[in-house]
Amino acid sequence: MTYFSSIFKSVAEALCSSQSVAPIDYETPTLESTLAWMRDLHRHEWDGGLDVPYADHPEAAMDLFVQLYPEASEEEKMAVLLHDVKENCGVRDSDLHARHYSARTISMVDHMTRGKLIKAPYQMKVNRIIRTGDEALICAKLSDTLHNRLKLMSGRLAMSDPPRYERLVQKYTKSINSFCEALGRDPQDVIALIGPETGYAAVPGFDT
Repeated sequence: MTYFSSIFKSVAEALCSSQSVAPIDYETPTLESTLAWMRDLHRHEWDGGLDVPYADHPEAAMDLFVQLYPEASEEEKMAVLLHDVKENCGVRDSDLHARHYSARTISMVDHMTRGKLIKAPYQMKVNRIIRTGDEALICAKLSDTLHNRLKLMSGRLAMSDPPRYERLVQKYTKSINSFCEALGRDPQDVIALIGPETGYAAVPGFDT
């Protein structure tokens, strides 16, 4: 063996050795650890319309989800916390598997992610979720949409871009009504979750 070939062999062995390091063995996720991870993933994102950290949105959506679906499991609550990490943060299913998230959590995150439907009409994505007949999933997406609608009403878009604001109002209103119809719920009862008595601004424009 020549001098250079021996060096090459040593380097190759070192590389193989470094690549054989065991992967991180994450503990079973909890609601608390998921909240911390979600906030870390979204730490560089900012909700410009409200001047608040973007991570406030998934947490608020989860709070609404628990009110809409009190029997929610920990797996389902974690899915709502993580519903934007694939789109916004590049998290993959393999990352979720590596962190020991259940098939239920991963499936719900996938359904709440636009994925291949990113350019499809928003109502098509809504209908895709409704067709599953999964009450928890429908409530999860309703919570997300309801909080997006609340952010829209509370933000500055109505002043800065009225036409876009009106389009979004119509989009979210139609979606929330669709989810409520699928769940057999009165939209006004859902609206009450973010009504004036809760400290939020009233959300007009929903069908009854």
